[in-house]
Amino acid sequence: STGLSLAAVYVSLCATAASTLAILKDLDANINGHLPTPRHIRVLQLRFGLLDGRPYNQQEVAERFGFDPHLVDQMEVEGLNALTMPLVAILNASDRLVLLGDPGSGKSTFVNFVALCLAGEALGRTDANLALMTTPLPQEDERQLGHDEKPAPQPWRHGALLPVRVVLRDFAARGLPAVGQPATGDHLWHFIAAELGDSLADYAPHLKRALRETGGLVLLDGLDEVPEADARRIQVKQAVQ
Repeated sequence: STGLSLAAVYVSLCATAASTLAILKDLDANINGHLPTPRHIRVLQLRFGLLDGRPYNQQEVAERFGFDPHLVDQMEVEGLNALTMPLVAILNASDRLVLLGDPGSGKSTFVNFVALCLAGEALGRTDANLALMTTPLPQEDERQLGHDEKPAPQPWRHGALLPVRVVLRDFAARGLPAVGQPATGDHLWHFIAAELGDSLADYAPHLKRALRETGGLVLLDGLDEVPEADARRIQVKQAVQ
């Protein structure tokens, strides 16, 4: 153990527009000022089906423009790199969000960090709170700001949401019904209540009421760590849906 806190080691994650196009209501309005050329815009629109609902493959896009498919691939990469967005901003704009990434890419770190900051804000902590969660990304400061400008915080309009973190491998091990039986949201809730332990068992009804009446942020972590055997991942998805 290094003795470092999660807040001390957290690095802001970013995602490309490939994973966020669904939350961009007007792509042109969001990317016109960020992409190198109008042709980059059209390449992304065609590749992700933003013009007519049909995604075009690289060969089809190349035929439209009359150039090599390798150039389409290059322009796609350049365009997506230009559209990098902070995950906090994406979370802020999304009612539901699925975060994909390779093992060790930081998905659980991000989940833990968000839960830490939201809980810290509610508890009045000065070392972990919304100010920390929305800290501007360093690379944005260097690229976009002058020497005398102060960077704007990352957007967050939801306040101190009540965070509920669920480790899905634990839910699969202790909260799912028997193999072959359908899982429901009740199974997920009973698991959350059981995880409170004996000392906080009386708090379960208040937690449920708060989530229903005030809202919160349920953070489901580690679907890729749930065994695929016996269709357990399917059961987890049933419970979540």
